[in-house]
Amino acid sequence: MFELKDESMQVKAGILTGLLESLYVLVVAIIMMKMGEVMPTIEGIFGIGMFLILLVFSAGISGVFVFGLPIHLFLQKRVNDAVKVMTTTFLTLMGVFFITMLFAAIYFTQ
Repeated sequence: MFELKDESMQVKAGILTGLLESLYVLVVAIIMMKMGEVMPTIEGIFGIGMFLILLVFSAGISGVFVFGLPIHLFLQKRVNDAVKVMTTTFLTLMGVFFITMLFAAIYFTQ
């Protein structure tokens, strides 16, 4: 399925995975904001249930994005490649986080 024989392809796969996960988080955040504007406030068990279903669904999707390829590589006995892809993914996510924090700090302090 995925060859990723050389290190540059592993790094590119990790960066792409981190960027896709960041995009997914952005889309879910936008959906949550828009749903808050459109739908009335749902209190009690239904509101909590809807939030938990979205949380579990998002955890599943995020798990596939972040851990899917490394687990696939690990099962092929390519442990070093799996660690490289996962490390690059986490570093990309942290980079996106810090860049977002920088822009937020600049935007909200003006």
